[in-house]
Amino acid sequence: MQSIVEAGWLDLISGYLIKSSLILALALVLAFLLRKRSAGLRHLVLSLFLVGLLFIPILSSLTAGWETRLLPTWETSVKNPAEGRGWVTAQDVPLSSHVDSMEVSEVPPDSRGEEKTSRPFQSGILSEIKPILGIGTLVAWLTGAAVLLFRLALGLRGAVRLTREGRGMDDPLWKRLLYRFLAAVSLRRKVHLLSHDRVRIPLTWGFLRPVVMMPSGSDGWSESQRSTALYHELAHVKRGDFLVMLLARLSCALYWFNPLSWFVFRMIRKEQEKACDELVLKAGIKPSTYAENLLLIRNSIPVHWSPPAAVLGALGRSQLNDRLVAILKQKLNFEEVKMKTKIMLGILVILSISFIGMARPVSSEAGTSEAIVSES
Repeated sequence: MQSIVEAGWLDLISGYLIKSSLILALALVLAFLLRKRSAGLRHLVLSLFLVGLLFIPILSSLTAGWETRLLPTWETSVKNPAEGRGWVTAQDVPLSSHVDSMEVSEVPPDSRGEEKTSRPFQSGILSEIKPILGIGTLVAWLTGAAVLLFRLALGLRGAVRLTREGRGMDDPLWKRLLYRFLAAVSLRRKVHLLSHDRVRIPLTWGFLRPVVMMPSGSDGWSESQRSTALYHELAHVKRGDFLVMLLARLSCALYWFNPLSWFVFRMIRKEQEKACDELVLKAGIKPSTYAENLLLIRNSIPVHWSPPAAVLGALGRSQLNDRLVAILKQKLNFEEVKMKTKIMLGILVILSISFIGMARPVSSEAGTSEAIVSES
């Protein structure tokens, strides 16, 4: 098999599209089968598969693997000058070959000669067009990935700036609620609770040194509103959602050409928020109070306000409506995802991605040999 460096970019990215689609389709099927389980479990499944797409280029570059005709052939040029002509010349026969002591000469085409003599012309056109399409595909992919990565970098830069400019919250009530929740969920990481004038809704970012940012007017909130906002954001910290979303955005940046990656990404955000809702309600907050406070927070967001891309929460109207319905009708599942389940899912994802990622197209040599045999 030719290496990735030698592969045509059009065929290579087409192969990635096929592989990523198969992997994401499997993720969606598993998420559907787990629709009656907890949102945290579905979020774990979808996240593992989407983040796992980052390993496809590595797996595809391995020499070991299995061949399939579902993938386009990685072929940039015709190495054998006889390929595409349909007959054998003397230069094509090895010196050690013996053909019954007969002199090898060019075999003229048979009655199908017109069809065969047209192949060099067709092959020449394809060989000229294919590199142009490959370069165009590469430029389009690099442009899309660069734009998305640049947006992600701007979001991270904005989060760092807000953290640097944020003010510490010294209100005793905030500190008491913070320590209460940290003790309830056994969260040992130090959480920085800050506020900023430019922040309109509670936000969370960071993994090793997580930051929870509250709006500047949050000191006037009631205790139930503070509990709702703080518990939800700390649930993101407990679950490590910032790191998951960061890796998921990297995967979407590399596979932006696959619509399934964006569909799965939106599902991950939706299940992520529901999983945090499950943790908040499990902590003892009444569903009606929690739903009311979520609606108040959503209505307080200015129409044209947009937080940094890296820390954007799933507070769209459609997703919030789904969450409110699930909260008020108590359709959330508080079942905790056990470590045994996480390990089994991790093994399943690794095996699935490895199997699909190591698939390779049928080698051009094999395809040429089969074509010669069939024509003979």
